[in-house]
Amino acid sequence: MQRSPYVRVMIACAALLAVTTPSFAAETLRFGVVFDGPWDGNGPALERFAAEFTRVLGGGRHAEFPDDFRRTADRTMDGTSEAVEELMAEDELDAVLALGPLGSQVLMELEAPRKPAVAAGALPRALRAGSDAEDGPRSQRVVAIELPVRPARDLTRLGGLFSVEHAVVAVPEAYARELPFLVEALVDELPARPRSRVVTVSDEGELSDIEGAQVAYLFPMPQLSDAQLRDFLASLRESGVGAASALGEIPIEAGISMRMRDSHIERMAARAASEFRDLMRTGSTPAVAHSVRATDAIVAERSALREIGLSPRREALLEVEFVDGADPVAERISLSRAVVSALSDNLDLAAERIGRDADDARVRGARSNLLPSLDASTTFRAIDEDRAESMFAPDQFSAVGALELTQVIWSEQAWANLDIERRIADSSLHELAAFEADTVETAAVAYFDLLRTASLVELRRSEVEQLQFNLSRAEARRAVGEAGPEDVYRFRSELALARRELSEAISKQQQAGMNLNRVLGAPQRRTLAPLEGTIEDPVAVLAASEFFLEATDLYQLESIEQELVRYSLDTSSEVAALQSGIDARMRERRMRSRSFWSPTIAMQARVEHEYWSGGTSPSTSFELPSLPVIDGTTGAPTGEFTAPISGDAADYISTPGDLQWSVGISATIPLTTGGERRARLAETDAELEKLLTEAASARAKIEQRTRTAFVRAAAAAENIFHAREAAGAAQDALDLVSRAYEAGVSSAAELVDAQNRSTAASKLAQDAAYEYLVEFTRLLRALEAVDAIVDPSAQAELEALFASFTNNGGNTR
Repeated sequence: MQRSPYVRVMIACAALLAVTTPSFAAETLRFGVVFDGPWDGNGPALERFAAEFTRVLGGGRHAEFPDDFRRTADRTMDGTSEAVEELMAEDELDAVLALGPLGSQVLMELEAPRKPAVAAGALPRALRAGSDAEDGPRSQRVVAIELPVRPARDLTRLGGLFSVEHAVVAVPEAYARELPFLVEALVDELPARPRSRVVTVSDEGELSDIEGAQVAYLFPMPQLSDAQLRDFLASLRESGVGAASALGEIPIEAGISMRMRDSHIERMAARAASEFRDLMRTGSTPAVAHSVRATDAIVAERSALREIGLSPRREALLEVEFVDGADPVAERISLSRAVVSALSDNLDLAAERIGRDADDARVRGARSNLLPSLDASTTFRAIDEDRAESMFAPDQFSAVGALELTQVIWSEQAWANLDIERRIADSSLHELAAFEADTVETAAVAYFDLLRTASLVELRRSEVEQLQFNLSRAEARRAVGEAGPEDVYRFRSELALARRELSEAISKQQQAGMNLNRVLGAPQRRTLAPLEGTIEDPVAVLAASEFFLEATDLYQLESIEQELVRYSLDTSSEVAALQSGIDARMRERRMRSRSFWSPTIAMQARVEHEYWSGGTSPSTSFELPSLPVIDGTTGAPTGEFTAPISGDAADYISTPGDLQWSVGISATIPLTTGGERRARLAETDAELEKLLTEAASARAKIEQRTRTAFVRAAAAAENIFHAREAAGAAQDALDLVSRAYEAGVSSAAELVDAQNRSTAASKLAQDAAYEYLVEFTRLLRALEAVDAIVDPSAQAELEALFASFTNNGGNTR
């Protein structure tokens, strides 16, 4: 019976479902796992694969990797094959996962595996030359994910960046023995420069034949424990040989000269989960080994480079992160730490605080005019000898000491001066608070600049690494005739432009670091690294910024805006400072108006004591002059009278050592000053009117600042969601085009265009997050709530404030 094409297609689909569906009908997929051998990293690596499989599979399914179905082989092909066969025979398992080159090679060589399998750890195709699975898995039910090991490319980069002339490629002895094609392929793969050769590392960490080598390029060393690996690396350094890792497992604190950043496990896990999901849907997958791009930026340890004698070239500045020992050269810094450092060490703020001390001193000076003043004085007097005798003075020379006490009882000017200085000091205190808030805002924005430029550098580095990967892939395809030279030229051109963008981004990062150091009062060449590492998540940088990322009710936001304007006016330091200045002028005006009639009353007391005398004294035998005798009735002289003298002349005059004192109260009022008082009063009225106008203007500016920061923060929060969506879509498109290019169905131009769009979208996401953080910080400044950046209690108060302005029925995202 002849069936229609439609019926034949339906029957084929039913047959396919019958073959593939039963194994994956359950919501939980159970995987058996094969490890090549014991290794400290087996557990963490499996955890990452489990997480990625559960995330990618979705649809209510999740992956399980039961402990009972985990097999650790003995790093031999026979032992690994036995473990694979045992798991393939388990009815309770849905699939098998091999983590390691040996297990992956076993799975790739199976012609008819009983279960779907994932070979996560396959050697790259260039290193499988001569093996039974040279071109990929022999079965379409095996997903193979290649290790991102590119010895030829990495060694070429090391030679170009560090002037390496001689290197060795260190391979575990077990891999060299069990995979004999590996060493042969490596020898054929190695570049001409630097001169390289293959050596093996034993299970005890002994490296053979490293004489003359400058760098040892290390394959993964799972046969070594963490302690053995550190000892192995230490012995390399003692021998004057640097170490570079193919996959980044080398701990930098062990004294390594260079390593590759470790991110390959996450990428391999994500790719393996994605390909396995396609295998679930179709029942088979193309018999190819899928490659992933690992982040392979180099980290170089300065002291080791000097010891080994490797000198980085200029281009290393774009591709190498330099560190010192276990700690990076860059000092790790957070937003809160930057703010605290600025408050304590900012030079502009320190100058303002010194000015505040001067204001306090002026207040004390004004108060002193109302307190008693006590003056001590001494007077030395010398008079002519003849005059001393004629004035009956006891001595020609004398010294007199005096104490004078003055106490103001009432002075309108003195009291007004004290009140005015107090109000000026209060105004200065509010201005200092405003300056501190400005300093916090400046430090926060400078930190955001550093964080954004650091994120931009990472984005540009990722772009360069992606283009390097695409270039090497294009060169490999060109070598086998799958692509033309135009692909290579296009990627080279784009790579040169990307390196230029990276250089510019590094320059901007350095400038942002110098600006932040200036704000923090630190040496401007101190290298800083943001603790958060990336700016994409504003809440991770500034926890208080979560508000606008949740609130979406438009009417609610309008109400909150109005409330926040009132709050900012009530809490504004600028308004408070101007109000204190207005109060000072008003007090000055009262003093000016009272000066026409208000007297100044003061009490004075003085005590004098002649504590020393000397010189010529008058004679005690001198005769007093005769005095005429006057008739009391007629007034006519009747004769002369001479006073009798009995004793010294000193009995008749003052003697040295007398104590004299006086007490008095004075009251003064100027009757006329030529119109000066009226002129001063008019001047004070004008200045008071000016301050009132400035206060009104300041309130308008504060309202505008608050409203502007509010609407811009709300808009920036919305932009974050759009930018994230665009970046995600652009990255998905890039993944699709990249896979299409790998399969040979997409052009280099399409891949470059997709990557440029992805980079641009990612940069827009960074800019949106930066703009939101800046605007939210400006809103905190307007609300005088910058303490929320560093103080958890202040943050809680801010959240309570937002909550008090929010209606319970508001929508949230």
